[in-house]
Amino acid sequence: MSVYLDNAATSWPKPPAVYTAMDHYQRNVGAAAGRATYRQATQAQQTVAAARAGCARLLGIEHPAQLVWTHNGTDALNLAIHGLLRPGDHVVTTVCEHNSVLRPLHFHTQRGVQCTYVDCDQDGYIQPAAVAQALRPHTRLAIVNHASNVTGAL
Repeated sequence: MSVYLDNAATSWPKPPAVYTAMDHYQRNVGAAAGRATYRQATQAQQTVAAARAGCARLLGIEHPAQLVWTHNGTDALNLAIHGLLRPGDHVVTTVCEHNSVLRPLHFHTQRGVQCTYVDCDQDGYIQPAAVAQALRPHTRLAIVNHASNVTGAL
């Protein structure tokens, strides 16, 4: 089972280090990582490898190659939803999800995927117990995209 928690859409403004790194890349590197062996491309690849290794350590992932980089949250969600789900699978999500979750799930429910939509309370909060209760032995994916509105721990 995979659990997706997203805050990228609400993380603005970025920390100053992000702007500094992007400015450095645009002015001094400008090459695509993994596309060539000249100095700038190698530097870009080393930066990506270091970021991947750092994220793996942070998340407790043994093999950094298991991390998948995507263009944005919608791309990541579509990759997970379309890549993982098969007829007979079960998904847990919330009624207040973004269309980048609800539309692909609707597509898959028409093809034999079962989906449980967890309600939020009158203040818009998702209760962890409700998510846990919705899980089944054949749950393949749980998407609770509004992590800031989850009260307590899952």
